[in-house]
Amino acid sequence: MRRLTTNQILVFAAGLCIALLLAPFDYSLFKTKPLDYYQPADPGPVIGIDLGLKHSRVGIVQNDTFKMILNEKGRSVVPSVVAFTGDGKHLVGFEALEQALSNPKNTIYDIKHLIGGKFSDPAIQQKIAGLHYHVVERGGNNNGMVDIKVQTADGDQFFSPEDITAMILKRLKTMAESHLNTTVTSAVIAVPSYFTDMQRKSTEHAASKAGLNVLRLIDEPEAAVLGHHLNLWEDCEEHDFYGNEECNIVVYDIQETESDLTLLEIDHGWFEIKASVHSDRCSGLIRYLPTAIQSPLKSLGLGSSATLVKSIERLLGDAKLSKQKIHGILVTGDLTLIVGAQKVLEAYFRNLTVITSPDFSNNEAIVRGTAIQGDALRPRHAEWDGCTMTLDVLQLSIGIEASNGTFHNVIRNNVVIPTRKSKIVSTIFDNQEKVMINVWEGQRPIANKNRLLGTLKLIGISPRPKGVPTIEVSLEVDANRVLRATARELQSDNENRGELVVRARKSNYKQEIVQTIFEDAEKFREEDELWIEEHSDLDSDEYEDGKGCETIHAMFIRETSFLFSLLKDVRI
Repeated sequence: MRRLTTNQILVFAAGLCIALLLAPFDYSLFKTKPLDYYQPADPGPVIGIDLGLKHSRVGIVQNDTFKMILNEKGRSVVPSVVAFTGDGKHLVGFEALEQALSNPKNTIYDIKHLIGGKFSDPAIQQKIAGLHYHVVERGGNNNGMVDIKVQTADGDQFFSPEDITAMILKRLKTMAESHLNTTVTSAVIAVPSYFTDMQRKSTEHAASKAGLNVLRLIDEPEAAVLGHHLNLWEDCEEHDFYGNEECNIVVYDIQETESDLTLLEIDHGWFEIKASVHSDRCSGLIRYLPTAIQSPLKSLGLGSSATLVKSIERLLGDAKLSKQKIHGILVTGDLTLIVGAQKVLEAYFRNLTVITSPDFSNNEAIVRGTAIQGDALRPRHAEWDGCTMTLDVLQLSIGIEASNGTFHNVIRNNVVIPTRKSKIVSTIFDNQEKVMINVWEGQRPIANKNRLLGTLKLIGISPRPKGVPTIEVSLEVDANRVLRATARELQSDNENRGELVVRARKSNYKQEIVQTIFEDAEKFREEDELWIEEHSDLDSDEYEDGKGCETIHAMFIRETSFLFSLLKDVRI
């Protein structure tokens, strides 16, 4: 047996003496931190905000009860309008509306259409054409973003869409603080499901300018479902469709100027948007006129049952579902339009009735949902069976590579985990029996500019002409950040499945590296868009059978090169 040396004995004795001397004192180094130490800090009151195109609302859940926050005159809505007076001061909400007709050039509305957009974008130009105020391209090195020009006694002033949105959010924040008699710094905000990453980031930036930390941006259809508690199995026993493992809900948000039709799949609290159809109806200050004036204008073709039916059929086609697979209908939006929309939807989906609540009107569902989500994000709701669950978000988007090399975003960044999303793809060759699908993580629209997580392989596909097989690729990230990617053929007797599990995730980069990834995505946006245009002749939803796939060595070289390119200018 090996004998200890004199020096080793002396070192051990000295260490033991030090430990005994320090034991009576409260040194955290020698103690295990209690479980509460690791819990996230309480963000305080978390308000829910429905940041609407026409009106905005704010609410909060207190003691498990939703409360709509009213302004000083008892109104539950704030018009999403900002006006600037001759002396440069700004007005928000009803005050802005009162002077709109006499000051149209300095009355800003429809800002939701402009936020996060580029001036040269044809869609933005189409929106600008219907506005009464001045929209200009931002100067300098801001990549052609949008600015609003207003005229004051001191000359022209310029405001970004984020600035205008921040003014609206600031008003909602002030209302909440007055109601609660305390400072409010945290919020959950609903945004359209079609919003891009740039639009979502711009909304967060606007909230930051208003003094709000956005705990989560939630898609409006999901908020509406939450508002009706349709995500909670135990609260939905009265709905027959909850006998199904997966429930498909059609959510129709109808406004005077636009509408959104969304097919949402709910699976025991999991949300997945299967398809969505957005349509613009009209633009301008018409929506702010008195109801008596709006009514005859609405009847001039701002929407019809035939148009709605076509949109429904397009929605089902995009989701590859028949109307018999729909289990519920939910309608939100303008109360004067909801009744007519309900009749059309119920006539199309026979034996289904629109879900309503006796406790609130349908136009309040979204703000209720955001408030419910905000309450759920507070630490006291992060306990389950005596264990603490820290609610976390994905820092980077996860998606798959198409045959033309583009990156198809399946799970957006900033989504709260656990989460699950899926995408339908097909084959690129006749009688193709296997597909190889690369799974990537990052923010660039070109797949190989991101980080490769692994490759899905599905074999035994039914021999059919190219583009015919329906293959569902599902990505699921659990609370422990374990990614599970699966692929299976639908509408076939083939029970084969491809599966990829990434257990040791590396997405928890230091903040400097994550920031660099987003900065690079913005820096190379135009270059990436040009590349995509050049490669758009290939079908981006079809996948190869592994011909030309990289070797393990090549994958390793590319991944490590990508990481080193990020780290070279970052001090860790």
